Amino acid sequence: KVEIENLVNLHKSLSARTKLDKMKFREFLYSHFNLTDDLIMDRIFKAFDKNNEGYVAVDSWLRGLSIFIRGSTDEHISFCFDLYDLNNDGYISKDEVYTLLKKSVVRQISDEDPEDATKELVDLVIKKLVGWLV
Repeated sequence: KVEIENLVNLHKSLSARTKLDKMKFREFLYSHFNLTDDLIMDRIFKAFDKNNEGYVAVDSWLRGLSIFIRGSTDEHISFCFDLYDLNNDGYISKDEVYTLLKKSVVRQISDEDPEDATKELVDLVIKKLVGWLV
């Protein structure tokens, strides 16, 4: 109960003068979770703003943070799947994984092209997953 009250109060402080819009939400993600990737932050905002209202209402805030912070493994998997399924077709394609990972790959010491490094990483992950699933 205290945790819920604290989350409600945090929402109130973030939306004191106006609603908790995308920019304020992104600032929250950066300051509390150190997230910096624009695409990921936008996808998380979309996951919280289920009604496409352009802001996060207090009930959506509580529901979203409940999963984000204290969710079960299955809830986290579902949440992450929805983030990675960029075109909402129910599948995560190689291109979607590439799009989300390309900003995460740091330029290698050997000055390897980040695009190539990302493609190699995606290929490696897919090979490992296929081997694991078979």
